[in-house]
Amino acid sequence: MAPKKTTKSAAPVAKTAAKAKKHVQKGAHLKRSRKIRTIVRFRRPVTLSLPRKPRYQRKSVPR
Repeated sequence: MAPKKTTKSAAPVAKTAAKAKKHVQKGAHLKRSRKIRTIVRFRRPVTLSLPRKPRYQRKSVPR
């Protein structure tokens, strides 16, 4: 099989290379800061408790 011509894909490759160069020059700002805990005691969050709403009766006849 003859080798395929790659003249069309040269322009997009150059475009992506230029984009990558720009990102490299800008640099990565990866230093993340953690939240400083100022309170010693752990306050457990109160979760939402919804009232029961049954889809059907559990007993056939009420008492």
